[in-house]
Amino acid sequence: MNTTRHLEPAPAAPTTLPGPQRPPAEALAMYTQKIYADPRTERSGARELLLAFAYALTVADVPASAIIKTASKALGRHPKTGRWRIKPLIAADLPRYAAPGSETYITGRCKAPRHRPYVPRDASAQQRHRAQSDDRNTERVCGTSATLHVTERDPATGWHTLHSYCTRHRAEAQRVEHQLAQQNAAAPEPVPNRGGLLPAHFKADWQQVYRWATASPRWTPPSWGISADEWPTPGQTPPPIARQRLRLIPAPTSVDPDTP
Repeated sequence: MNTTRHLEPAPAAPTTLPGPQRPPAEALAMYTQKIYADPRTERSGARELLLAFAYALTVADVPASAIIKTASKALGRHPKTGRWRIKPLIAADLPRYAAPGSETYITGRCKAPRHRPYVPRDASAQQRHRAQSDDRNTERVCGTSATLHVTERDPATGWHTLHSYCTRHRAEAQRVEHQLAQQNAAAPEPVPNRGGLLPAHFKADWQQVYRWATASPRWTPPSWGISADEWPTPGQTPPPIARQRLRLIPAPTSVDPDTP
């Protein structure tokens, strides 16, 4: 069964579905099962947003121009701010690469080579024995809390690996940074590792929808593609792109920020 409906860039009524159609409740159950079967929806927190769109496209069965508004009503307002939740939820699904430290505070220990065994000051015999299995000795690294971080970009994926150093080993950090300069310059745009689930489950002019949700009129999709299904995962077989998707969702042209 083909469940895809076509859409003009501006809100417009959906065209008629060819062939037999599933009852709305059955269609919603089918797509709910697909959404829950996708483990990426749980990790990203996008499941609620996807289910709201599935409801708007099946049980609600509203005109194309009201799909986003209906999904917004289903999601409701934020309990503290009173603002409609749909824009920040769509913005959170923006296809992007989140580098280490971009979403959390960077912590780490200095990885500069250690030339003498680590022994705690004023240590007892028992503490000295335990220190033998300390990673500062087993890995022969400095191990001091790091404040300097050097980025290494993977030649295949563009993903970042951080190498951390303390201020005492600033020269080592500069040496590694210089050593990686040519490799980093030749690395590709990083493969996205966040977002892209809305395009993986629904058809729409998602570039315009993401622009609307983020108030970024010049945003463009990553070169790897706008859908998470298009992104390769290192060491894994690429996911199939031929997932059956619901009918197209129209991109909003103008929506009052105080209305769903």
